[in-house]
Amino acid sequence: MTETSDANIVKLAYAMVVGQHRYHEMYGAVNDKYEKILASQTEGSQDSKIKNQILEKAFEPLELHFENAQRLMEQQGRRTDFAGTALKMIDQDIRPIALIDSNGRIYHANQAAVHEMGFVIGSKIAPSSFENGKTQKLLQYLSNLEKYDIGKIVSIFGLLSANEEGIINFALTKELISDGQVMAQISAIHVGWSNSISKQFQELFDLTPVELEITKAIIAGISLNDLAEKRGRSIGTIRQQTKSLLRKLNLHSQTELVCLYSGFSKFAISGHETKVNYNALDEPLRSKHVLLRPHGRIIEYEIVGGKSARPVLFFPALIGGNTVTKKMFEALRKSNLKLIMVWRPNFSNSGPDHSSDPDNKVDSFKNYANDIEALLDELDITTCPLISHITSAMYGYGVAANSPDRISNIVSVNGIVPTTKGPHVKFLQKSERFAQFLTRHSPKVGRMILHATMVKIDAGYDQEFMNLFFKDSSIDLETVKDEEIKSGFRRAFKTTVRQGYDSFTHELTLITANWQYLLDQTSCPVKLLVAEHNISYPPELIQAYIKDHPSLELEIIPGTGHLLLYQNPDSVFAAVAKSLG
Repeated sequence: MTETSDANIVKLAYAMVVGQHRYHEMYGAVNDKYEKILASQTEGSQDSKIKNQILEKAFEPLELHFENAQRLMEQQGRRTDFAGTALKMIDQDIRPIALIDSNGRIYHANQAAVHEMGFVIGSKIAPSSFENGKTQKLLQYLSNLEKYDIGKIVSIFGLLSANEEGIINFALTKELISDGQVMAQISAIHVGWSNSISKQFQELFDLTPVELEITKAIIAGISLNDLAEKRGRSIGTIRQQTKSLLRKLNLHSQTELVCLYSGFSKFAISGHETKVNYNALDEPLRSKHVLLRPHGRIIEYEIVGGKSARPVLFFPALIGGNTVTKKMFEALRKSNLKLIMVWRPNFSNSGPDHSSDPDNKVDSFKNYANDIEALLDELDITTCPLISHITSAMYGYGVAANSPDRISNIVSVNGIVPTTKGPHVKFLQKSERFAQFLTRHSPKVGRMILHATMVKIDAGYDQEFMNLFFKDSSIDLETVKDEEIKSGFRRAFKTTVRQGYDSFTHELTLITANWQYLLDQTSCPVKLLVAEHNISYPPELIQAYIKDHPSLELEIIPGTGHLLLYQNPDSVFAAVAKSLG
């Protein structure tokens, strides 16, 4: 268990500001403190109010420090995609790249490494792939990684490509990954000899013909002994000439010479570039729009689907946002539906929450309902169904409650329900319970941790975040490995946080408030589609909730998880189509 002393937690909070790999350590320490205090409470203090008071008091000493750490993060500004070892950055590289643990097992490999080198995640590189049988040499480097500096090239070695088109040279470096673990990264480098490039290289560094020949031999992996035999010179002479060449170039080893030449040729590796389709839908079938409202208010929305299809309002979730996959589009076409995807206040380019009193949650939902009414008028839609996705459920009920004549019915996909009180609250997952406690009772700590999460994702660690978030859901883990989903979620995240990270803070604050009144005032039919393996609000939680709200219809979708919408869109759009008759 992580050290939970306040002094250690404070150190980690400040450390995370300058080192994103400390995030998991910091989050773990705060979470362990929370769990430790809960476990230490006596049977006589099981009342939730007493528990919260004890926890709130215990977290008070952290508030000022986390607020200061928050300011430091904000002063640094937003930096995106700067973490070279992030899985996102590795995946987007066209060179074969892999991360290997100290035991020689492949922790991660990008598509180029899988296709061109035959790498298998979780397995070791086959000894037959190594040039000149250098398997043991690699294992020796891996076992001694702690001796080397971060980011410094340890060695260059050749591997036989899977299609047997020849040897590809790899640079081995020591790297620090997102959770602070030390890994070896092997990255393919282009060391193919080109007459045009070699001529420019020779002219730039003023190399003699002999020095150029030595360079070519080292690049090609020819030993100095073989070169000496080929040139009819002694090995001592060739070694001396090699040392002279390295001194001229201010290099310390043959490895550095290979790297210099590789950098000179711009790391252009031969092979097939992996192309990602960033347009899952034809452009005419997906269009962006903006509705201008009084007092400078802006509502951004998109329309996805055929022009003659039946309209459905769609409120996006925080994860996934406005991602629409080919599978979703086919399901829309099958049900003859089109989505009107409306961003909520503070997200994308939509305006801020324009309630007269920021603390008045009633005004927040009422004003948004007015915005939706104006949008439906603009599109000449009298009434239509509404799909709310996960956290946007409360906005769906807010619109239905305040504009009952405009919403015919609601389909809530893995939608959240109020959790301020009730027997269903005990079924909340630990991580969700912890997040809600921080938001309600230690907001400065919660805000800093939330922003730290966003900073980590911005750095390029989105896949690492997904892997951790879905660690207990194999179904969702498989879903986020899909290339279309990955690229869609990455683009959606940039859109979602366009106005900064406080949009998330604002939404989570609303989630933890008492918004039961919205459901109580919703008169239209509501169908809850809940995944069999939903990780945050599992079926047993929703089943316990609707015992007190029998008007809600529940359908549990088997074989799905948190990302139900992307795993089984047919069930979602079929439910909407059925409501339309």
